[in-house]
Amino acid sequence: MKRRNNLKFSTKEYLIGKSYKAFYKKYLFCGVHLKEDGSFTVSGIDESVTVMPNTASAEDIGNAVIESFSKMEISAEPNIPDPYPPKEIELLCEKKLTVYPPRDSHFTDMEDSSAAEIYQLYKYAPSESAESTAAFYLGIASELNCDISDENIRKVWGETYGTAEIFVVSNSTYKSFDMRAEMRNKNVHRISFLKQIDEYELLECTMEVQQPNKRKKLDERLTAMFEAFANTITPKC
Repeated sequence: MKRRNNLKFSTKEYLIGKSYKAFYKKYLFCGVHLKEDGSFTVSGIDESVTVMPNTASAEDIGNAVIESFSKMEISAEPNIPDPYPPKEIELLCEKKLTVYPPRDSHFTDMEDSSAAEIYQLYKYAPSESAESTAAFYLGIASELNCDISDENIRKVWGETYGTAEIFVVSNSTYKSFDMRAEMRNKNVHRISFLKQIDEYELLECTMEVQQPNKRKKLDERLTAMFEAFANTITPKC
């Protein structure tokens, strides 16, 4: 007899006064039966049966019992669905890619947010009633007009977010993207991974953290999460 979800075996006898249901909820159990020909059968509540010859040693029978418990524990484990299942996104080029959501309950799946240039948006908020302070999204960087030069990115982002205190553009270390651009000032910390899909579409995977100087620890944590998020995206155009 074995307590569920506990590797410690119990030799304590079950009290007859308790119901079978109460016993079954608390314990896994199997039986060892000696047959007339001297052979043994080891059977569990999962209806699995192992036949042991009459030459089986006590160690052999013990190992069969342990194996029976192991099988029952596996079958007894609840089949809990993944709370953050991957999503399939179709691009304008009609190709598809898989997006793996950030595994954090503070993010809300906004889907495409009813915005023409957004494929997938995840908003971060510290609580249900609080305003969003950060976002991860996959979309089309139409404002860059398919120009991923340092000068153009700095100019366009500066017009939208203000003068950058830190601005870096480099080749992406992720094969799925061509470039990585990052800027920071008191208003926003923004990182974008960019890939030219065709002559009309520039794909971006972007993080924005609002007022990062006030949220330094959160900014650091979300930056690490975003890098992992971007690395799981594989455009197949």
